[in-house]
Amino acid sequence: MVRTVKGRRPYHSPRHAELRRRTRRSVVDAARGLFAERGYAATTVEAIAEAADVAVQTVYAAFGNKRAVLWALLETSVAGDDDPRTLQDRDDPRTLQDRLAGAVAGVEDPRARLRVVLRFGCAAIERSADVHRIVRGAAAGDDEIRAALDEGERRRRVDAAAFVDLVTAGRSAARQRRRAADVFYVVTSYEAYDLFVGRLGWTPASWLRWVEETLAAPLRLERTR
Repeated sequence: MVRTVKGRRPYHSPRHAELRRRTRRSVVDAARGLFAERGYAATTVEAIAEAADVAVQTVYAAFGNKRAVLWALLETSVAGDDDPRTLQDRDDPRTLQDRLAGAVAGVEDPRARLRVVLRFGCAAIERSADVHRIVRGAAAGDDEIRAALDEGERRRRVDAAAFVDLVTAGRSAARQRRRAADVFYVVTSYEAYDLFVGRLGWTPASWLRWVEETLAAPLRLERTR
């Protein structure tokens, strides 16, 4: 008679999960400061571990390599939380456009719809502009990072067109929407944010008002209260 041995259930401890989350957060925070201060290329995993007050092997076990630490930093800064999953692996399967469509549902005035879209998207720009600066610098010496950055820009261009369609509810002429999508893509870029807020000293609120006024022109949106 052959006995069947039941496999053990995976052990899950909320306490250990929270400890891992805190460790990842410490490493990511340390990397953010070092990448900004020294640059991506000059920052070693050893330096990140020392700044985070963890063992070097802990960093490798949690992330795998320095590039993965950079991606984790980008993910957490864009999302605004320390969930270790990528943005694509979150529990909510809806795309950014789907979530925005829900946010503007029932908002009839196009100018008000524009404000909803901008508040939704520009908050992530404010949180992650410094990290994108780090990523752009890292891309100069890393082909994989450069390819990922290019893919991110391609997706941002697609999103810009989708955002404009949400604002206009598809009622504007195709040529007008294309022009507005081009403007949206440029004025909501991380480079534009860096120029206005980082170099010229604008407040994020002032930059956001400028973005709204700049986009209102090609969309022919009247100012509303």
